[in-house]
Amino acid sequence: MSCLSATSPINIDTTTKVETCNIYCAYNFNYNDSTCVITNKGNYLEIKYDLNNNPLTSQAYLSDQPYNISSIQIYQPSIHTYNGEQADAEILIVHNGLGKNVLVVSVPLVVNVAGAANSGGNILDSIILQYARQVDPSSPSDVQSINVTNFNMNCFV
Repeated sequence: MSCLSATSPINIDTTTKVETCNIYCAYNFNYNDSTCVITNKGNYLEIKYDLNNNPLTSQAYLSDQPYNISSIQIYQPSIHTYNGEQADAEILIVHNGLGKNVLVVSVPLVVNVAGAANSGGNILDSIILQYARQVDPSSPSDVQSINVTNFNMNCFV
């Protein structure tokens, strides 16, 4: 959905009935594999994502409009609320489109107490553990970066 006067953060009410939108709200994606650099920005982790090697192929489409990832941000806890409550964490996938069009896809994350693993969860665990080993907890301004290979947002969306 697009809105010229959008504000953030917002509360996402999942109890409200929303009509299905298949024509104007169609979101399709096929993210490419990426090596990425993860940087601590203080209140979130930022991931720079490689663009597809083919400049004519976009990573995502909303209503047939092409978009590519410009950055990924991981917040803990979430910045948006869901039915008035924060999620354990939230991934914001920021896309740039044609002109000034911006698409932000929010993926709330909830800690799974059952411990079921999936590829997205394993990748995220690896990122957090690698980062935790490299960051000096006594230095809040530590902005070291790490490199991650074989990363794909298809595992999260």
